Amino acid sequence: MSKIVFSKHSYLLNSEYSVIDQELAKHSKTFYDFQPAKHFAFLAKDTTRGKIIGGCYGASFYDALHLDQISVMKEYRGNGVGSRLVKLCEELAKERNCLLMTLNTMSWEAPEFYKKLGFEQNGVIDGYANGAKRFFFSKKL
Repeated sequence: MSKIVFSKHSYLLNSEYSVIDQELAKHSKTFYDFQPAKHFAFLAKDTTRGKIIGGCYGASFYDALHLDQISVMKEYRGNGVGSRLVKLCEELAKERNCLLMTLNTMSWEAPEFYKKLGFEQNGVIDGYANGAKRFFFSKKL
């Protein structure tokens, strides 16, 4: 029998992600015409100051686009940067023929922000530290 060694990583190389995605794709094809996840990222940059002020990333799979992380520097919030990043994700989702978008956020982050952008709350998990909750959202496209 082969010797199997387990290791912990803070991040993976693209080639390592591909191994995981490809194996999942092989298994999933028996149930669905699965295509490996297509990752994406958008950055917002203040060209006057020459710095990145926000961004987001995620992946599309199973005909849905999942927004994994989004962040905007505090001094730029309230100026439409976050809304524009989400809109770019929606446009990309439509280009990729996705049926919906999904995301999750913590209670201290921005659940109301996503509701204003037309996302529907699908669930909530409580029990996190300091009474925080995790909210799950989707938006049909």
